[in-house]
Amino acid sequence: MLFCKFFCHSLNAMTSLDIVQDLENYLSMHTLDAQVKEMMVECLKTRPEEPMSWMMKYFLKQNAGLATSDCAVASAADQSTFVAISHEDASMQQYLTDKKVHVFFLEMLKQIMEAKPDNVLSFTAVVAHNLHKSPPPALEATLHPVLPHSQ
Repeated sequence: MLFCKFFCHSLNAMTSLDIVQDLENYLSMHTLDAQVKEMMVECLKTRPEEPMSWMMKYFLKQNAGLATSDCAVASAADQSTFVAISHEDASMQQYLTDKKVHVFFLEMLKQIMEAKPDNVLSFTAVVAHNLHKSPPPALEATLHPVLPHSQ
């Protein structure tokens, strides 16, 4: 709880004891202390060359399937690939989550990795068209009827 005690010295409105208790309650309620400790232990065991990248991947794995008002994370079944989408504006994030944009991008990414096309942009356009015509179950609910072309 060194962080809590350090944090308390920078605030004057509450007593240090109140602030420490408030922060400890928050950490406990969200199990942040346990999650961060577990991540740090794994990081120190692994000793990755790029610890910040490793920690981001760790949190993606731990939160695969998460879809909240702050972030949405999609992962491949084997948890080898992740797509996370987060937007500062809560209503935009809700829209992206509701439309399963993270799932769409994961599907696109899986197909790009499988095909390894030379022209990724053209390939992506074709895949998007095919996904629209025949979407996987995870995306079906997000489709709306297409307006007829103007004649």
